[in-house]
Amino acid sequence: MHYRPGSARTGIEPPIRRQNELPTKPLAASGMSVSPLRVLVADDHPQMLAALVHVIESDGRFTVVAQASSGDDALRLASEIAVDVALLDIRMPGGGAGAVAAVAALPGAPVVVAVSADVTASTVASVVRAGAVGYLTKGQIGEALPDLLARCAAGEVVLATETAAGALRTLTRH
Repeated sequence: MHYRPGSARTGIEPPIRRQNELPTKPLAASGMSVSPLRVLVADDHPQMLAALVHVIESDGRFTVVAQASSGDDALRLASEIAVDVALLDIRMPGGGAGAVAAVAALPGAPVVVAVSADVTASTVASVVRAGAVGYLTKGQIGEALPDLLARCAAGEVVLATETAAGALRTLTRH
């Protein structure tokens, strides 16, 4: 069962079950059951896509249910498949703030997390303004990726880039 991202997990709140979801194993401590978060990963570089998928799949909290190499493919897949988190490269064809906004606007939208080597404050700000709750810098996330995604899925805003302060200043000026 899934909890709505950002909701309190008190044990008394009823979990939200998605259509066609398979039963899961109960957690021993709480008696509640959870299933891995379903992740869409989109990057136009095959090696980077494979590396992102490998790191995410190595953590039992996640399962990669779709992979895309363009913003258009990511949008199509996110609209066809139940996805909890969409990790989108913003410099792929059809990517950027437009792809973030389109995925974030879908009915039952996933949590959108951007990933890029571009760390300019204006880029980070435009992607956050478009609906991303996370911005992760390629080459710096490594094995921390699953924890960063989990934080985003839990409702945190995560700006894992050295220009986060500049991006926040840009956002507050507009």
